[in-house]
Amino acid sequence: MKIILGSSSPRRKQILSRLFNDIEIIPPHIDESNLPDEKADVFTLRMAREKNLEILNRIDRTESGEILIITSDTIVEYRNIILQKPRDREHAVQILQMLQGKTHNVITAIGLTYILNGSVADTVCSLEKSPVFFKPLSASGIAAYLDATEYMDKAGAYAIQENGSMIIEKYEGSHTNIIGFPLRLFFKTAVEIELIKSLFNL
Repeated sequence: MKIILGSSSPRRKQILSRLFNDIEIIPPHIDESNLPDEKADVFTLRMAREKNLEILNRIDRTESGEILIITSDTIVEYRNIILQKPRDREHAVQILQMLQGKTHNVITAIGLTYILNGSVADTVCSLEKSPVFFKPLSASGIAAYLDATEYMDKAGAYAIQENGSMIIEKYEGSHTNIIGFPLRLFFKTAVEIELIKSLFNL
């Protein structure tokens, strides 16, 4: 089966590379702005779905065989506010100041489209939510974390896998969800659309 990852995220590629030897990367080109009053879970699902559709419309479906398009979108939600990637360091500081000492949710949606011999056989989108508890952080603590971390391409201006112990007290749920691609949800969704055997030659 041909695996297409509709994402430019190196973290998603790294996670999926544990499962599949050969992955084709096609970054999606969509408007990732949230609509007025759009809830976080609705927005995240919409992003995964629109990314999937955009990739589907660009690929060559004339070849026979199986293709799986995988897309994903991750946001940080705090008190119904959608936090995406910081615009600059000042914005990153503002985000971490908002989150310090409090709990927020990391929400990731995935979209899977299964194509068989050129025809779309199934499309499904699902999401997972993981609460993350931040430590109380001083201005110097926030500065130290940002100095030590590549934060600009991270929703919420942080990464659990990069010096996460500096700012995170604890979390609940899926670790890979907080990184940006929930493996548990991926397996569950693949089972629902009966793809597990094909994906792993079972």
